[in-house]
Amino acid sequence: MFYLKHLKRISNIVLILFLFVFGCTEKKSDNKVVAKVNDSELTEEELNLFLGNKKHNNKLREEFIKNWIESEILFLEAKEQGITNSETYKAYLKTSQKELAVGLLTKKFFDDYSQNTQESVLLRYYNKNKNEFKLSCDNYLISLLKFDSFYEAESFRLKVDETNWNSLAKEIVRQKKAKQIFDNELVTEYNIFPTIIKNYLDGMNNNEISIVINISNNQAYIAKFIKKYYMNDVPEFKSIKKIVETRYLGQKKELAYKSYISDLYSKYEIKK
Repeated sequence: MFYLKHLKRISNIVLILFLFVFGCTEKKSDNKVVAKVNDSELTEEELNLFLGNKKHNNKLREEFIKNWIESEILFLEAKEQGITNSETYKAYLKTSQKELAVGLLTKKFFDDYSQNTQESVLLRYYNKNKNEFKLSCDNYLISLLKFDSFYEAESFRLKVDETNWNSLAKEIVRQKKAKQIFDNELVTEYNIFPTIIKNYLDGMNNNEISIVINISNNQAYIAKFIKKYYMNDVPEFKSIKKIVETRYLGQKKELAYKSYISDLYSKYEIKK
C-alpha cells in the first residue's frame, strides 16, 4: 500500500537520524545511563522513546544499544579523520535534517489521521471490490493455542469444546498457561508453524477442535479449525473484516495524503 511504503521509509529515516542526534550529542542527564562512549551517553529515557511500546523487549533493547555504540565509535573515528569538517559531510547533514523533518511531519499526518468506519461502509467496499480479496493460496480460518506444558494442554483439551472455546482460551491465556497464536484469524498455509499443524487441520471438520499436538516436552498446540479456503476463493466478509478495513483505510489515507500534498502546492511558491 502507498501509505505503508511511506511509513517504512519514515521509520528508516527516523532510525538513522535518531542514532545520529542522540548518539552524537554529548550530554549529561539525570536519567539512568544505559550506555556510554567517552562523554556521550544513551539514557533510559531516550531508549524508551525510540522503542515505544516494545521497550520491554530485551532483545530489541540490546540490539538498539549495540547499534548506538557502534554508531558512536564510528562517529568518533570520523571526527578524528576530519570527515565532519568536509563539505560533503555538511551537505549530507543539511539533507538529513530536511529528511528528518519531512519524515516526522509525514508520520504526524498519518498518526493524526483517524476515521471511524461503519461496518456497512466496509461491507459495501467489500462487495464492490470482491475480486481484490481473492486468495492467492490456501488459507485456514483458525484459532491456535501454544502450551509450554503438555499437562496444561491436555487439561485444557479435556474441558474445551466448540461452545466454550472462546471463554476458556481467554482465561488460560490470562493465566499465562498458554499463548494465543491465532484468534479466529485467516492464515495462509505458509504461515502455520510448526508445519505439522497444517497436516492435522487438513484432516479436520469445520468447527472441530484438534487433539493435543505434541511437538516436544515443552511445546504443545491445540487448534480450533473453523474453515478452509482455497486459492481463488473469496472469503466471507466476516472472515476478513480486518483485512477489508485495513485495505479500505489504506486507500482513504492515500487519497487524504495526495490531497494534503496538493494543498501544500497551493500554499508555497513553486517554480520549475
